[in-house]
Amino acid sequence: MQKSFAIVATTAALSGLVLAACGGSDNPAVGTTGSSSTTAAASGQTGSGAPLTKAAFVARANAICKSVNSESAKLSPPTSDPTKVTSKDLPAWNQFLLKVIPYGQQQQTQLRALTPPAADQATVASIISKGDQVLADVQALQQAAAAGNVNSFKTAFQKSETDGNAADQAATSYGLTQCGSSSSGNSG
Repeated sequence: MQKSFAIVATTAALSGLVLAACGGSDNPAVGTTGSSSTTAAASGQTGSGAPLTKAAFVARANAICKSVNSESAKLSPPTSDPTKVTSKDLPAWNQFLLKVIPYGQQQQTQLRALTPPAADQATVASIISKGDQVLADVQALQQAAAAGNVNSFKTAFQKSETDGNAADQAATSYGLTQCGSSSSGNSG
């Protein structure tokens, strides 16, 4: 039940992993996204330097995800089951998700800054796009919680689970084990 939220913070994985347009955070470990990141996010581009080898790309991406996973793991999600929330549970979920989203943004921005191997650009763009979708789902989840809308929250949670599983599978299949489902057993 908590796995989607851990991956959101970590997939930023692919979360973060972007909700590039959402700006900064009061967490000093979480950077802000600037106009160049926003432009890259909108165009689906990744990196601007020389393409990395697949091994180097995977190593750097896994290091990014591991670092963000470690920081985001310090957050404690609410104890209520997100599939059975009531209106009284939603303020706690809202506050938690407001803390989680910047980690996803950070991870997506950092992953997007890497230049994948030329032959793998489409694959990596797809992985990043799936991470973007998970973050959009989590943003919708947070908005439903903020609005106190239990039905919208449950619907958004289910969508985040489905999209999170797809993001996990894509990341893990490429070798991004710290960004995907095998990162810590807390993914979704």
